[in-house]
Amino acid sequence: DGTLKPDVSAPGFQVRSAWNTGNAAYNTISGTSMASPHVTGAVALYLSRNKGAKYADVYRAFTTSVDTSTLTPDNKNCGGVADARYPNNNYGYGRINVARAIGGGAVTPTTTRTTARPTPRPTPRPTPRRTTRRPRSGNKEADIAALEEELADLLDN
Repeated sequence: DGTLKPDVSAPGFQVRSAWNTGNAAYNTISGTSMASPHVTGAVALYLSRNKGAKYADVYRAFTTSVDTSTLTPDNKNCGGVADARYPNNNYGYGRINVARAIGGGAVTPTTTRTTARPTPRPTPRPTPRRTTRRPRSGNKEADIAALEEELADLLDN
């Protein structure tokens, strides 16, 4: 039907990325598994800056802001379209340029109101309390002696 694909291309050769062999593991690999997340992130950035954008807006932004100077066509003819002509069947319109697609220029950070942090104060140390009592023996003198001993322990702590 003459449809050219891909629409755009993205970095996908020798890209360093997190890897699944450990919490701090990285690997350098190539392919659409590296290019696709790049495009997805670029579209997310575009949408965060252009709230309410429709598919046509995103498509136009990324197909009209591409780089072709960094691409090295093989001087082949794929699907009847020469690689040196854009769009083509190897690079689409070209390699995406995220800064250009989202409006270029320097990104101005959003200022946030800061609030004063409260001065930390130590938490008061609770007074230790014994929750168990010695069983009463039925002997008043022995019970009084045990309570006096318990009181002395509490006063020492």
